[in-house]
Amino acid sequence: MNNVQTPANTAQGSGDIISLSEIFAILLAGKWIITAVTAVAGLLAVVYCYLATPIYQADALLQIENKSSVLGGLQNIATGMQEEPSSTAEIELIRSRMVLGKAVETLKLDIVATPEYYPEIGPALARRFVPTA
Repeated sequence: MNNVQTPANTAQGSGDIISLSEIFAILLAGKWIITAVTAVAGLLAVVYCYLATPIYQADALLQIENKSSVLGGLQNIATGMQEEPSSTAEIELIRSRMVLGKAVETLKLDIVATPEYYPEIGPALARRFVPTA
């Protein structure tokens, strides 16, 4: 009188079981498409690596602070002098960057001159050019 189905009865007739042999058969049937797509992607990657401009960039900031003594803050108490706060050093670094930026703009050191090349392949050929003699 009770029409309750158990999960075991519903799973047997649905056919949701995945077989590894079926998966390998599907991959084997599409082996040429998989090979072609992989080859084209590899070829495009090689062409991109050959034509892309290498970019080298570095940025450094050097902050020199006074050497702290062995006693640390106790020496300041003993002498009655207060240590310069760390924000002052950072403000000086920002000011030096501003001064350097103004000097670069004044002397027009930010102008970049580059030769004109044939589109896309010209720069790649120029990077690999080795003059003879």
